[in-house]
Amino acid sequence: MINIMLVNCYTIYAHNMVAQGSKPVSRRDFAKELHSELVKPWLQHRNRITTLPKRLRESIASILEVDIPAAQIDPQLVQGRKICAFCPSKKRRMTSHFCRRCSKAMCGEHQGK
Repeated sequence: MINIMLVNCYTIYAHNMVAQGSKPVSRRDFAKELHSELVKPWLQHRNRITTLPKRLRESIASILEVDIPAAQIDPQLVQGRKICAFCPSKKRRMTSHFCRRCSKAMCGEHQGK
């Protein structure tokens, strides 16, 4: 069904371009451009999610040709693994989760829902 929709859209586009006296782009280029325009709003929505993995955010940013603002990068992705700040030093629990307010490391036992 998507292919039929694409052919119909291209037919209308090509007819309008010929009527204006311009040469239409190839069907393949038209399909690529249509795909990118249809996917762009979803990618912009996904790029605003702060909990996405860094690689995925970078990939989406490169597709959209935008930079990732430093304020949106999750502190968890930048700081790596550290010892839980709330556990006694005897336990020495390593974690990669951090408080969003104070940026202190916290293990699963001390995380709030």
